[in-house]
Amino acid sequence: MKLKMLVVLLCGFLCGCCSSTPPSTSVSTLRVNFSEDPATLDPRKGGDSISCSFKFMLFEGLTRMTPFSNSIEPAIAESISISEDKRVYTFHLRQALWSNGEPLKAHDFAYAWRTLLDPGFPSPDSALLFPIKNARAVKMGELSGDALGVRVIDERTLEVELDHPTPYFLSLTSFCIYFPVPQDKEFSPQLTNGPFKMERYRPSDLMVVAKNPLYWDAKHVEIDKVEITFISNDMTALDFYMQQKLDCLGAGFSPIPVDFIPQLKKEGNLRVIPVGATSFCTFNLNVNPFSNANIRKAFAYSMDREAIVSCITQMDEEVAFGPIPPLLKGGRTTRFFPGPDLVKAQNCLQAGLTELNLTKDDLQGIPFTYLINGVHSRVAQALQYQWISTLGVWVRLEGYTRKVYLDKLMKRDYTFGYGLWIVQYPDLMNIFDRFKFRSNAKNYPGWENARYIDILDSSATSESSLERILLLEEAEQLLIDEMVIAPIYHWKEGFIHHPYVSNIYISPIGSIHLGFAKINKEKAYEN
Repeated sequence: MKLKMLVVLLCGFLCGCCSSTPPSTSVSTLRVNFSEDPATLDPRKGGDSISCSFKFMLFEGLTRMTPFSNSIEPAIAESISISEDKRVYTFHLRQALWSNGEPLKAHDFAYAWRTLLDPGFPSPDSALLFPIKNARAVKMGELSGDALGVRVIDERTLEVELDHPTPYFLSLTSFCIYFPVPQDKEFSPQLTNGPFKMERYRPSDLMVVAKNPLYWDAKHVEIDKVEITFISNDMTALDFYMQQKLDCLGAGFSPIPVDFIPQLKKEGNLRVIPVGATSFCTFNLNVNPFSNANIRKAFAYSMDREAIVSCITQMDEEVAFGPIPPLLKGGRTTRFFPGPDLVKAQNCLQAGLTELNLTKDDLQGIPFTYLINGVHSRVAQALQYQWISTLGVWVRLEGYTRKVYLDKLMKRDYTFGYGLWIVQYPDLMNIFDRFKFRSNAKNYPGWENARYIDILDSSATSESSLERILLLEEAEQLLIDEMVIAPIYHWKEGFIHHPYVSNIYISPIGSIHLGFAKINKEKAYEN
């Protein structure tokens, strides 16, 4: 196989440099790799894509994402009742157990939600609970936790009251921020309620999770173990895959090296999956020069997105003319942003410099924050080249590992940078809500606008889906008019796996679900 020979030639020498060698495996063991450890395993904390992948292995919520309808279905909740005004949800829990054999109770959900909404609890995704009555006021310290619209009726009945009808609320409950945590126990990833349980973990080296026999749906989990290595070098990971030391690569796992994508496409081995994710340029509106809208527009209008998609990412991604991934819009396309306009970029730059009483020399060496990771590094380098070519402004690239990168964006400890998001539930509001309040940690620019807030509030009570769509398109246009962010492209994920592996579910939001995975033992033995 041409690709295998090329990989061995280019990166075989890297294997000896890697301290982490995948262990031997049985045929009922799935072997995967992530480029770094999860930042946290606590469902109440960070919602970055890598951490979430592990939380979906170890925990489960009231509902779950499923490949069968590409939607959500009841999970820990056996049945769900919704009031006529669509503001009160009653979840009737099935008889489920924690991995230590103790019953999972409605109190465990209420406890998890109340603790993460405590003003002192570090939870950058706490805004995802704000549809619940008084949740935002509780998080802001304006009301006590007792005011939260969550009531435990009995050990297996949970009632949730919302501030207003929220059509995507059940989708929200499938995301890990809504997962339970045992009440009155110190959090430990050893105590889980999902399809797998922790067996061992050596940070930066290896994690092994085993099938959880007490999981309520254990009879449908066919994988006995998942062995997870943490190899940061993408080429080394690809080499291990070609040697069949890894069973799959790409998508939410460690990325496929960009240089090998054309060959994989040619051989027909690459599965391309559209996901609700977008890369964009984010500006810190609280610092100069990006407090100025014209400066922001100058950098945005000078970006050649087509060149980035065709020459760098190579996954046939869609150029982003707005912040919302097409996957969330049901095929509806609206162009909010024009293509590159070099004349307009130059005019905006000069206008902004005049308004700030600056010269172009004052912009030289301005720092651009980005994520050191495969294609993202290359996109940052391409933008650097485009800006020096079109604006005559050289930006200083500052790359960081994922944990540091996200921390800088959420604390707004940056000037401008490369942004990316993967939606956490399949509705447009997951993106719009980030910009509703400046206090949201995911509102990287620190933007807030009264008109924008009114639009979002109106969309929540709209009488038809079309009315809601039109209102949200007005909000989308406002984000672009003020150039809060400058979209670049919407993602497609590349995924490869060996023939004996099937049913690894990559959801529309890009999350990985291994509870459905299968290994064909006969084909595995043949290899």
